[in-house]
Amino acid sequence: MVYTTMKNLLKTEELARELQITPETVRKLAKAGKLPSYKIGSSYRFDLQEIQMTTKQQNLKPTPQNSIQ
Repeated sequence: MVYTTMKNLLKTEELARELQITPETVRKLAKAGKLPSYKIGSSYRFDLQEIQMTTKQQNLKPTPQNSIQ
């Protein structure tokens, strides 16, 4: 189990830069449950370690090609 603190959480825009995708794609992937996320109010927050584990297990990197159609 991964324990997350607020210090470790990235904003949508920060994760988008890290993954080299648009913030809108990050939001769509989170909303669809394809990226692990935490909903805080109307915003999403992301744990980069969880994202890396998830994408490694799924053997994918979120891109517009494998995002929401």
